[in-house]
Amino acid sequence: MRFAYNPDYAAGEMTSSVKVGLRALSPATSACLLVLGDQPLLRGRVIWRVLNAYARGLGRIVAPSYRKRRGHPVLIDKAFWPALLALGPDGAPRDVVRANADAVHHVVVDTDWVLRDIDTPEDYERALRDAGLR
Repeated sequence: MRFAYNPDYAAGEMTSSVKVGLRALSPATSACLLVLGDQPLLRGRVIWRVLNAYARGLGRIVAPSYRKRRGHPVLIDKAFWPALLALGPDGAPRDVVRANADAVHHVVVDTDWVLRDIDTPEDYERALRDAGLR
């Protein structure tokens, strides 16, 4: 396993971390999977379905979709990495996804956790309830 540290993690949305991660990947890597760290109830089957759709050639960008809303994790083919690396500090990976809508394949899923993350204490309490821990 390889780790990459982003000393500028607070700069920009998640863009600086994505850039550090991309630069740390082997040249033989064909795609990256952008997984948010604050989605603890994300299901493994969702990740498997995204990976499987890419492996089957259904899209060069693959994202889960819940009720016609795109969520995370998003898989992005290496062909789009230059665009990700060129993003400014106010840019976000979603800008690259939107600009390449014709390359996107949506995997329809049955969980809204692809849309939700935990940013507040209220989000955390809701996640605990949804996981049956409250």
